[in-house]
Amino acid sequence: MPIRAEYLGMGLSVDDLDIENTEYFRHCAEHDFHLQACAQCGQLRYPPTTACPWCASLESVFSDVAPGLALPQWTIDETATQPEKPWRYPQE
Repeated sequence: MPIRAEYLGMGLSVDDLDIENTEYFRHCAEHDFHLQACAQCGQLRYPPTTACPWCASLESVFSDVAPGLALPQWTIDETATQPEKPWRYPQE
């Protein structure tokens, strides 16, 4: 059964065949932050993908992320509605 929800007024649907995202959102629903890790090279990756972008392995596991881990964030604005603004806005 697909997961259907709404976030910020936008519909979200994760189909049953989308195993990577289904598992990621299951952890999120449990308020447990996990990132996908390659079973072969160990690199963490986000967003979840089918194959590792570093070694192309198809095997992965979801790893619990340490509570104090700092993750860099930014937003990329690719619209031309405000050309005077920079493309990247750091998130605090």
